[in-house]
Amino acid sequence: MSPDYGNDVILLERLKAHDLQAFNYLYNNNRKWLYVLALSIVKDECEAQDLVQDLFIDFWQQSLYKQVTTSIKGYLSNSIKNRAFNFIRNEGVRKRRENNIPLPKEFILPTYHLENAELKKELTAAMDDLSPAAAKVFNLAYLEHRSYHEIAADLAISRNTVMNHMVKALKTLRTRLKKWESL
Repeated sequence: MSPDYGNDVILLERLKAHDLQAFNYLYNNNRKWLYVLALSIVKDECEAQDLVQDLFIDFWQQSLYKQVTTSIKGYLSNSIKNRAFNFIRNEGVRKRRENNIPLPKEFILPTYHLENAELKKELTAAMDDLSPAAAKVFNLAYLEHRSYHEIAADLAISRNTVMNHMVKALKTLRTRLKKWESL
């Protein structure tokens, strides 16, 4: 007979015993309503999914279940609300900072043009080494100046996936373009 995970006391005991089946029960029975709750706050499907996923990862890996003193649903509800409000606050701060950077009208960001034909040729060759997905994400981020958030929405992937593609792309490009480091 399997344990009754519907009881918070038993579920917490099983989680503290590192019972993966108990965690799976918790995840499968709570992720949808937590997603809806996060979505109602952040108004972005990808971000809401990421917030819920990150909550469950932290809940398990950092043993956050040890902090639960009342109901698990109450703890999860408060946690996802806090994460969603933190996301909104941090996003607002980032946008205000971007808007407050004074640039002269004639200023052209160095990434907008490549004056050195040889470097451009090397960059094109290095881009060919990237996977199609990583190349697409890199182009959207650096050549079209799109945010990770916008890229995730356009490609219907999570922001974490966008970040993973960028990490791989930048690592490959840094390796290939190492001789241009002094520029």
